[in-house]
Amino acid sequence: MGLIQRNGTYYAEFYSSTQTPARKRFSLRTKRKREATIRYAQLQLDFDSGRFNPWATQSFLMKEAAPDLRADQLINLFVQSRAQRGRSHETIRTYQEVLCGLFKASLNDVLDESLLVERILGYVYDDQVASATQLKRYGHIRTFIRWALRNNHMVNDPLVAVEQPQRGQVLPKALSQDDVRLICDVMLEDYQRKRALQHVVKGDIVWRIPMFEFAFYTGMRASELARIRKADIDCELRLVRIMKQKNGHQQTIPLSSSALRVILPLMGGNEQEYVFHSPRGSLLERSSKRFAERSSAAFRYYRRAAGLPEGISFHSLRHGFCTALANAGKPGYMIKVAARHKDISTSMRYVHVSHRKLLSELDDVFE
Repeated sequence: MGLIQRNGTYYAEFYSSTQTPARKRFSLRTKRKREATIRYAQLQLDFDSGRFNPWATQSFLMKEAAPDLRADQLINLFVQSRAQRGRSHETIRTYQEVLCGLFKASLNDVLDESLLVERILGYVYDDQVASATQLKRYGHIRTFIRWALRNNHMVNDPLVAVEQPQRGQVLPKALSQDDVRLICDVMLEDYQRKRALQHVVKGDIVWRIPMFEFAFYTGMRASELARIRKADIDCELRLVRIMKQKNGHQQTIPLSSSALRVILPLMGGNEQEYVFHSPRGSLLERSSKRFAERSSAAFRYYRRAAGLPEGISFHSLRHGFCTALANAGKPGYMIKVAARHKDISTSMRYVHVSHRKLLSELDDVFE
């Protein structure tokens, strides 16, 4: 008996000189080593105890009947198992939404495995939802099915007959430099009006203008901007040190002349002060998460006031940074380095957007 891998899929193999054929192999229906090891260990225990005969059974997943459980009971058991593994409240809530959407009116009925494939196909491939939502539904259902199989709550794997949805190419919503200027101009006008009425203190509201510009010129995220202190900026070497990125690592990135021009007036004083702060906020202590959330909310407010379309967010400043590089003809690998993307496929989205713009330009010329 052994655990083997063929073409990426794991199998359990048995051998007996008294059986025909002498070797019997079963697919563990997974390409993940950890999951294959768990299934293999359970199969070995059943084989050693005599509960499982590989020469008399078509699949180890059909070695015994699953207990009669209602769909809602099964969901509750699954959710409890996720909570025990430390999953967040938000993640658990999403699992519940997806699974309740899958079973709908049949939540109080005993699970009918014969209808599962049809249910999953109808729910996952709902043409009323975006491709990203289809993919999310499939992933959550897959986690649930694998858990149910491992714990003998289900007998057969319905996902064998359900293909994973393809990830659609989501084109980033990017801002142009003119868009950023428009938002900042609207912000300045609002500040001047409120200042004349003495509704705000000096420097309020407009302190965000250099932050928005700096985000556009560096591609930094709101959470990263919330953390940078003056000590993290080296104006002579034109570098900014990001102490904590999305991946949790530190990194130093270069500053363009435009980014340096924005940041220079803010330097000086205590090096431990935050670079971006309101005139009423603490210079040394803050919740980075709360700061980023408020900055995003302020950006949305002035984006609407500027008449720019919905769907544009603070993160669109980062998209604008990447798109500007692509429109300037910079290759994907350079965008990957500049934006600190984990995978170049993320960077290539901006190159594709640039190609779409080029196509539009060509159409204007030759039509």
